[in-house]
Amino acid sequence: MRMMTDVFRTAPRLGAVLGIASLWLVCSGCGDSNKSDLPLFPAQGKVTLGGKPLGDADLQFIPAGQTPGQGGYGKTNADGLYEIKTRFGETGVPAGEYKVVVSKAKGKGAANPVNPDKPIPSAVDDEELSPTYTDPLATVLKATVAAGGEAMHDFDLKPGKRKREAVSAARVAVPVPPPK
Repeated sequence: MRMMTDVFRTAPRLGAVLGIASLWLVCSGCGDSNKSDLPLFPAQGKVTLGGKPLGDADLQFIPAGQTPGQGGYGKTNADGLYEIKTRFGETGVPAGEYKVVVSKAKGKGAANPVNPDKPIPSAVDDEELSPTYTDPLATVLKATVAAGGEAMHDFDLKPGKRKREAVSAARVAVPVPPPK
């Protein structure tokens, strides 16, 4: 019985200690960690599709090889111009090599039967661009961000699917005979 009373007597203290420890762990992640620890350099340019500015497209710079950091994100304006920022909103990314992903959703979506003035949003996979630009594993777009440099990273995308995507799609469409 004495053991049970000791447990109940120490339980409030144990709870307080655990609560303080949890608060300390959570707050140790707070503070000035909302900025990059690495030097950042400008990554900007223009995206065109078939020679015309591609507005309202999303860009992602994904670190490749030994490039440090988490990369960055940007969006093109109506003139196709973009500027890459870190996840903390800082302009630029660390120097290094990047795979570049560009994505653009198609149109405004289907007509809404309830309210024709408000279209139904397009499906997530309703992509205007080729997977050679939108797939992080298959993208053919690359950029090198130089330390201290202000190089422009322009991308002229081609409309439609690339030849290797058409060949891939054709392979999938060909039925494979069952083994005998």
